[in-house]
Amino acid sequence: MKRDWIKISIVTTVLLLMALIVIAIIFKPEIEENTLVAHILGIFEGALLVLLNFYYGTSDGSKEKTKMLNKDDKTLDGD
Repeated sequence: MKRDWIKISIVTTVLLLMALIVIAIIFKPEIEENTLVAHILGIFEGALLVLLNFYYGTSDGSKEKTKMLNKDDKTLDGD
């Protein structure tokens, strides 16, 4: 199966940004009091969940199933 580098890079980027915010909160506790940081962390968390669900969840499985069905149809047409 061919790797989709765009998919991997988008998910990795969002995951790294979220990890950087969490690390910043751990090492600078005064950042935790800033509500803007909490909102940004929530946005990255939501984006990561949506990306993981879209790329690795039902949409990816549906795409693979469609490919398999199309391959089966071509095999049946050749007989």
